[in-house]
Amino acid sequence: MNEVLQLDGRPTDRGSSTRLIVPGTYTVRAANQTVVGTIQSAAVVITSNANVNAASAAFTGLVSSENGGRLQLTGGTVSFATNVTVNAGARFDIDLVSTTVALNGAL
Repeated sequence: MNEVLQLDGRPTDRGSSTRLIVPGTYTVRAANQTVVGTIQSAAVVITSNANVNAASAAFTGLVSSENGGRLQLTGGTVSFATNVTVNAGARFDIDLVSTTVALNGAL
């Protein structure tokens, strides 16, 4: 079963976009996570055996995929405000047909 972190930008009762705000590092350990929306944190770390599918998503801090981790961009525009690191043994896959990638740091 996939776990879904749905941050889809639908208005809340206050009229703002939905975002996950983490004051430090957001560590993904679950086998499958889907991200749609914004993760506002200093860093996102994808650990071994974790898989993050991002569609129409924004990451405001460093994104790092550890050995055995996978970051897959599956559609829409996915933007990175700063560096993306993919360590040896990790994967970074992009669906080139329907995904636009905005890199504002280093890959």
